[in-house]
Amino acid sequence: MISMSKPVYFVVVLSDVEAVRKRLREVVSEETMVFELDEDKWFVSFDGISRDLAEKLGIRGEPNIGSGIVIPVTSYSGRANPALWEWLSLRMA
Repeated sequence: MISMSKPVYFVVVLSDVEAVRKRLREVVSEETMVFELDEDKWFVSFDGISRDLAEKLGIRGEPNIGSGIVIPVTSYSGRANPALWEWLSLRMA
C-alpha cells in the first residue's frame, strides 16, 4: 500500500550525481517513493520539509556530498511518461 501522506519533492542534482544517488537510496529505502526522471532528476516522496531532504541527501549542510536543488511539488502539468502522472497522482491525492 502506498502512503499518500508524505510531501513530494523534485530533486535536481548539479554535481556528484552518483554520490547523491547513493545517499538517496540510504535516505529513501523504499523504491516506490522515488521516481527517476533522469539520472540527475527525481521526484521523491519524503516525510519532512525540503530543507530536511536536502540535508539528508548531502546537498545542504554537512557532510557536503554534492550540490543540487530540492523543490516542493504542489501541482504539476505538462507532457511526460504516463507512469509519472500515475506516480504523482497516487502520492499527491
